[in-house]
Amino acid sequence: MRDVFQMIGRIAGSRPAGLVSVWLVTAFAACGAESPPILSVDDGAVVVVGVDSVLEGPAYSGVVVSERMARLRSDAAAMITDVLVQSGDSVAAGAVLLRFDDRALRGQGEAARSAVAQAESAVAQAAREVDRARALTAIGAMALRDREGAERVALGARTLLAEGRARQLAAERALEHTVVRAPFAGVVTELPVAAGELVAPGMPLVTVADARVRTIEGWMSLPNAAELRGKREVAISAYTTGPAGARVPVWLPATVRHVSPVVDQQTRQVRVRVALSDPNVPLLIGQGVQGRVAVSTRRAVLVPEQAIDVRDDVSTVAVVRGGVVVRTPVELGARISDARQVEVLRGVSVGDSVLVGEARFAPAGSPVRAAASAAAASPVADRGSPLRREEAR
Repeated sequence: MRDVFQMIGRIAGSRPAGLVSVWLVTAFAACGAESPPILSVDDGAVVVVGVDSVLEGPAYSGVVVSERMARLRSDAAAMITDVLVQSGDSVAAGAVLLRFDDRALRGQGEAARSAVAQAESAVAQAAREVDRARALTAIGAMALRDREGAERVALGARTLLAEGRARQLAAERALEHTVVRAPFAGVVTELPVAAGELVAPGMPLVTVADARVRTIEGWMSLPNAAELRGKREVAISAYTTGPAGARVPVWLPATVRHVSPVVDQQTRQVRVRVALSDPNVPLLIGQGVQGRVAVSTRRAVLVPEQAIDVRDDVSTVAVVRGGVVVRTPVELGARISDARQVEVLRGVSVGDSVLVGEARFAPAGSPVRAAASAAAASPVADRGSPLRREEAR
């Protein structure tokens, strides 16, 4: 029987009223019924009209980036021996990311330490010679020239010691740089090298980003960017993955960090940077985002798009009142594409039960029998969705 109503709904918009009436009578007679058949609706076919928040503002598109990023590069030519992380890994501050071949540097460090030990011995010996020369000079047993020569030797020994310690420190620091560590806790976003690869000075090794501080950097048209000037706290709409992999719209609190005063000469767009206020938002670094920056909020009566039946440029909904279908003309406002809903300006009231899907084509006066779960369907109420306002119908 439900198939009958679905067929009625499909032909009603293309057949004259008289033919439709005859078809209905014939259909009812074929079913052996003297009155309209009872329409049994499935779960989810009945929705209670409610009020929701509509967030309005300019559209945007951008990429999620981290406000804190470290791009680590090679200090010298060396060969990578170990890579301990992969792109996408979370790392703690100070965690070892990769290692270089350090055999040559270890040899240089040992030579530097040996040279420092010899220099320290030479300095100690020169100091003793200076003390002896000063004592002999004091009693007249050594010429002043000989004492000055001992002091010059001591000065040269101290100079060699300082140079040796500098080489030792440089060798130790170079050895430390053979181990690349994370400068802070974050996520490895780029890893263009592999074990066994020989890198040159200045070559990029790894990029670590702090995933707790994220920003959306994008572009807007000049009129849209003008709406954000002077704004501080806003909300942005984005999509996340819901049950069964469905794309679910969500709204996220954010802060306008920067609106560029310069228009790009090629794209004629304005760069805008919006920081996410919640560190736990379900957006990944590098993820492309399209949505809307909400600068104002209003309340509206909303129904699902699948509740609207448009025929001959007239929009109606099937309202269930007293257990029967009442075809009610409605005046529509904004289309909320993010949530697949439509604003209703006139025709329905909060609390009305409307049919959606194929059931919305049911003829007026049809008795309706809803399942218990459908009858207790939740109203379309505040869910915090980022509702995108588009052109009014």
